This record gives sequence, C-alpha cells and structure tokens, in this order.
Amino acid sequence: MGEFPKLPGLPGLLLQITGLLTESAVSGIRNFAYESMTWMGEQAENISDYPVLRNTELARQLRRTGDSLKEAGSVSFEAIYSSIHRAAESLSETLLTLRIVDQNTFQNLASNIADTAILGDSFVALRDPFEVKTSFRLNAADATPELIAEAFRTAPARRGLMICVPGLYQDESLWKSGRPQPVVELLKQQSYFPVYLRLHPGTHVSTIGKEISTLIEALLAALPDTPVHFMSFSQGGLILRSTLLANDRSGGSIRKRTGRVILISSPDGGYFIEKTGLLFGFGLGEAPSRAIKFMSFAGNVHSPAFRDMAAGIIREEDEKKTGPILPMSTNHYFGELDGLDAYQIYSLISDSNHIWSNWLGDGLIEESSLALLSDTVYRKNEESRVHCLVGLSHFQILQSEAFQKALFQILEKP
Repeated sequence: MGEFPKLPGLPGLLLQITGLLTESAVSGIRNFAYESMTWMGEQAENISDYPVLRNTELARQLRRTGDSLKEAGSVSFEAIYSSIHRAAESLSETLLTLRIVDQNTFQNLASNIADTAILGDSFVALRDPFEVKTSFRLNAADATPELIAEAFRTAPARRGLMICVPGLYQDESLWKSGRPQPVVELLKQQSYFPVYLRLHPGTHVSTIGKEISTLIEALLAALPDTPVHFMSFSQGGLILRSTLLANDRSGGSIRKRTGRVILISSPDGGYFIEKTGLLFGFGLGEAPSRAIKFMSFAGNVHSPAFRDMAAGIIREEDEKKTGPILPMSTNHYFGELDGLDAYQIYSLISDSNHIWSNWLGDGLIEESSLALLSDTVYRKNEESRVHCLVGLSHFQILQSEAFQKALFQILEKP
C-alpha cells in the first residue's frame, strides 16, 4: 500500500490561512465540506452496489469508504480539515486496492497543482465573489472591447485574437501558469493575441454566454479584418459553447470569423461541484488558502451556474425544466461546434476500465462527461482532434508538459 500524500500539519495550515477563518468563512467551509462528503458517500454506495461487487469484501470496503466520506458535520475548522483528509485517505485505499491508480500516479496527485485553477488571483482578496461582472481583462483590471482592440493593434499577432474563457472563480492568472512555460507564452510564440475574460459566478450559464457574445461582437466590430479563436478550461467549456450557440441564434458574426476552438477539461455532460472536495482532500497542501477560500465561497452561495453545470445545461429553455437537475439522457449538444476547427484536450487520473475509474475521471469530472462529445463531434472528421492525457488530475493538466505538447501541436497548424 502506498503512503498517503502528506497534508500540511494543522498548526502550520492555520498560520497560512489566518484571516480567512471568519465565522462566515468557517460556516461556508462546513456547508461545502458536508455537502461534498455526503454526495461522494452516496456515490460510493451506489458504485459498491453493482452486482459484480455486491456481497464481497470489496463491497464492504467501498461502503466503509462511503461512511468515511459522510463525516463532515462538525462546526470546527479542525474537524472539517480532518474529515476531508480521512475521506480522501479512505478513498485512496480503495483506489489502490482496485489497482485503478498506481502508486506513482497516486503520489503525484498532490503535486504540480495549478493554484490559479482553484481560484484566480483577483478572487483571493474578495469577500463577495458576486462583485465580479463578466468582462474582458487587461493589466489586472476590467477592460472594454475598445481597450482590447487598441492593445491588439500594437501587438505582433498575425493569427488574430485568442479568447481565453476560464471557469467560474478563475481569471487571467489561469493562463499565466503552466510548465515548462506559461500557456500565454505558447500563444504569443504562435502569434496569437490572448484576450482574457473574468466571469460573474452568480447567474445562469446561458446568461454568461449571451454577455460574452455581446462583448465579442463589439470587439470584432472594432477589428473588422481580424480572425478570432477560442480556448476554454473546465466550466469555461460549457460557457464557450453557450456563447457560440447564443451568437448563432442571434444572427451574430462570430462563427464567420472563428478559426480554431480548443476546449480543455470541459464537463460537456455536466459535473458536480461537490466532487471538488475529493481533489482538495488529495492536494489541499499545494494551495491551502485558495482551496479554503473557494470552499467558503461555494458553501455560502448556491449559484444558478452550478445547477446548470451539474446537468451540462447551456440553453435558457433547459433551465426552466422541472426537477433538481436534468437527467443525463438529455441532449447536451446543439450543433454549436459544427463546421468549426474544434479540438479537445482532457485528462484522466486512470485509464482502467473499472467503473470507479469512470467515476473518478480527472478527479472532478467523470470520464463519461469529459468524453461525451469525443466521437460524435471531435473525432467525426479527424482522430487527432482528441487528446486524452492519462495520470493527471483536473488541477494538474495545465501544469504538465504533455498538455503543452498537445496544445503546441494544435496551435502550430496552419
């Protein structure tokens, strides 16, 4: 059995996050941890009930994992922290026992994490994330389409604009991470001009998509002969697809001007924010203050965007359907990428065929959601449009050389 990755000692962690542990923050963290661990416990029980596992020692072990995952009801931060650690440790034992994750991969889960994929730099000092409005970003500040156009005119970017769509609670700092070099440097080397966005996290995906569509139309009007490309990460993939769909429906010009489209770790079939607790359990030590801040935001605010993302909703009409979430059989794709030069990059922690491997996915998004459009949309014309990187989590992919190699292959195409 491999040794569980060590999280920072509690006294040291408390010193790192002093100032974050307000009464409201601890309440939010408790709410998030409880919902996260309870949800994962139910998932573990569902998986352990599959016929091939029922009435075996393995099934009992999985049920014990579920029981451990549900332990998150204490009011103190110390107890919350301990429960997250114990839950991740218990689950890790199951994954290692099933040989879904080998020891080397498992040991690496807590390293090389892009902390800006957890929480963007501009969110760290915020008390209320709803202060953020959907906007372009330039020089660490909100920017108008006119300011972006002015900056582009003085830049050596013959390939045109690359609109970078982050996930919720992320910003331009996401694209300034990466190894061996920041993602933004790869874009510039290939003569793309990066255009950053920061998104309001408190509204529906379709609303954010319409807001971005309006911003891009204004930018393209200011740069009439300039092509536009797109790159998204995580929930930004749903938001990007919603943007393209909204623009098509309004008779906009984006499709006619669009070149390359790259979706990274996109939850096309939906994902549950509660699963984030699993990755925090494995890798909290890499970016403790950002993980804690994220949990305080997510635990105190129930955003319509997260409901949409749980079911992969990108259209306004689907928001109005009854039920807590839409069933997974609901159609998720509406032709928004048809005819575009679109590519997909995502990661999996394990490529085992076991049901736990599919559930684990990249640690945040299930494999079935990540690969939902792989065959029907991306591979329809060319196999090389899909890049699946094994042995990396959701928060590691941007930090990997394998990702940069795949991205470079896409960017350098004429």
